[in-house]
Amino acid sequence: MSNNAMTSRQVFLRITDNQEKKTSFDERRAWDVDRFMAAIQKQYRDQGEKDKTPNRFTVEMITKDQYRDATGRVAA
Repeated sequence: MSNNAMTSRQVFLRITDNQEKKTSFDERRAWDVDRFMAAIQKQYRDQGEKDKTPNRFTVEMITKDQYRDATGRVAA
């Protein structure tokens, strides 16, 4: 196998609803992490604008350890 082969990576997300003061966590797989993060952030920004609260959501990429500590779930 070539070193240039694209492999997907686990991405751990912390999604904060700044209006409701709630935080959720998600685990996804992505081929291109930068592109994925831009798309997911745009999705939440668009949702906030639709709700007339443009800065409602904050989407951050976190480490596997932060995800485990926050959720108690061990990622594969």
